[in-house]
Amino acid sequence: MSEFGFRVRNAANLAVWFDSRVATAGVCLDFINEPANAAGYTRTYPTFVGRTVRMVSMDLNGAVGGAAVDYALGYPRLTVGTSAFPQSFMLVVS
Repeated sequence: MSEFGFRVRNAANLAVWFDSRVATAGVCLDFINEPANAAGYTRTYPTFVGRTVRMVSMDLNGAVGGAAVDYALGYPRLTVGTSAFPQSFMLVVS
């Protein structure tokens, strides 16, 4: 029997960062679909104080370029810069 879902592991394949079937490894916070040469922007997530946010690439190259998450405001803030290439990624919060 096949099982459908989306599972993301860390680079060493030792930990599950996200599993769409259960919430034990974190839950999806946001999906980002950035077209090429789009203007940069910032998003904040003030309801997630004290939580860890990871960026997970959904592209074949496996990288997220020109984007960063910081906690300078006391909660997660995503900053996305202009990229010459389109990219898709999701944020996972745990």
